[in-house]
Amino acid sequence: MKTLNNKTLKVLIIELNNSGTDFGSSDKDIYNLICSYGFNSFNYNPFNRTFTKTTDKTKTRNNTLFLRGDINDFIIRIDKSEKYQINGVTI
Repeated sequence: MKTLNNKTLKVLIIELNNSGTDFGSSDKDIYNLICSYGFNSFNYNPFNRTFTKTTDKTKTRNNTLFLRGDINDFIIRIDKSEKYQINGVTI
């Protein structure tokens, strides 16, 4: 829990795929634990660089993005970051 208490930790990407049940923890337990440290879950769209707040783990993929802090700080950082072309698509 020392890592989750570290206030400089702002971003987590956690794979929630029910494998925690092997160790006695459900995905919901893990999700709630992370949120109890001030994180919120988001979906991120790299094509239009937007975040959408969620209230549960990501349903379409196993990776769930957690952010802690003012969402506007993340938006500003993304807006200022360099864009890349991958297979002819700019992200």
